[in-house]
Amino acid sequence: LNAPMRLDDVVVAELLWAASKSAFSGVAILAVVFALGISREPTLLLVVPVVALAGLTFSAIGLCFNALARGYDFFTYYFTLVLTPMTFLSGVYYPVSQLPEWLAAIASWLPLAAAVELARPLVIGRLPEQVLPHVALLCAYAVLASVRIHEEGQASGALNAIREVGGVLGVAVLASVFAANGSYETP
Repeated sequence: LNAPMRLDDVVVAELLWAASKSAFSGVAILAVVFALGISREPTLLLVVPVVALAGLTFSAIGLCFNALARGYDFFTYYFTLVLTPMTFLSGVYYPVSQLPEWLAAIASWLPLAAAVELARPLVIGRLPEQVLPHVALLCAYAVLASVRIHEEGQASGALNAIREVGGVLGVAVLASVFAANGSYETP
């Protein structure tokens, strides 16, 4: 870098840019939702800060994986072992209440579940029942994933361990859900 900046400055700028892109994307999606008459609730505008916070959170997590990536193929682990199970377990496609109790407890700690719990009621014109715990969870993930440069080594080791455990748990959870024979029903 030829500019008088530290690497921390670049990382913070990347995080803020990701949050801004998320907010812009959220506004575009909400415009389509409004134009198609899917929802015209006044609470719809409150989705924009939720989307920006979720963007900040996932960009921090993504930057951690980016820092660890030895090549492009590394990102398949992130998508396969982290994002895909999280998408299925976070209430994006079906209610978390349909999950077995133990799996719903795990899903409640996922950042995407917190974002869904905040955004879904706003789209249909209601306020979320519990705002603070979900916002706190998203902020905690964003802060924990934002590592200072001099702490990279410790964070890398911790993230590697978490990645391994998360991958094993993700596969085990999906296998147990699909093997539950009737205890996992769709509405």
